[in-house]
Amino acid sequence: MNQNNKQILLTLSILFLSIFSIQAQKDGIRFGVQVGVNASDVFNEDIDAIKTGYTASALVEIPLISKKLSVQPEIAFSTIKNAVSTTDEQTNINLNYVNIPVVFKYYPFKAISLQAGTQLGKLIEATQEIRNDNQDDHNIISRLRDIDFGFNLGVGYELQSGIFLVARYNAGSLNINEGFSTEAIKNSISQLTIGYKF
Repeated sequence: MNQNNKQILLTLSILFLSIFSIQAQKDGIRFGVQVGVNASDVFNEDIDAIKTGYTASALVEIPLISKKLSVQPEIAFSTIKNAVSTTDEQTNINLNYVNIPVVFKYYPFKAISLQAGTQLGKLIEATQEIRNDNQDDHNIISRLRDIDFGFNLGVGYELQSGIFLVARYNAGSLNINEGFSTEAIKNSISQLTIGYKF
C-alpha cells in the first residue's frame, strides 16, 4: 500500500475514533452490530456470475440537527465472491475487504430510514480458485487495487426492541483492476443485513 493510501486510512480511522469519543457522552448516541449477506457482481465482461458472500460490522448512529437526521459511521468485514466460466474451466474469485461506510440517514417515519453515503474499502485478501487446477488457491492481490471507494444507497426498518433490517446497494467508483483482466473492474454489491442497536 502506498503512502497516500496509508494516510487516507489513518485519517479516516482518527476521524472515526474522534467522533466515537466526543459524541459518546451525548444523548441519542446508539451503538450496534449487524450481519448479513452480499450478492456481489462486478462491472466487467470477463466476470459473469453473481455469488453470495457475507458481511459483519459494528456501527454508531449519531443524531444531527433534527431527530429525523443522523450519521452512521461503520467498520465492516465483507466478502465478495464472483465466478468466471469458460468452456474448459470455472474460476472462483474471492475478495475480502475491511470497509468504512459513512451513511447519512433520514427518517420520514419513526421506524423507516432512507440511507445514502460513501464507503472506503481496503482489500486484505484476494484469491483465485480454478476448479480444474489441483494447486492451492492463487493469490491475486498484487493484480488488484488495494483501495476501493464507492457510494451507498439503502433503506432500513427498525423495531422498538432495537432489532433492525437494512437493504443496501454499493456501487464502486474505482477501477480495481491492476493486471488481472483486460477490462476495467468495479465492485457492485447488493446487501441485506439484520442487526441490533443497544
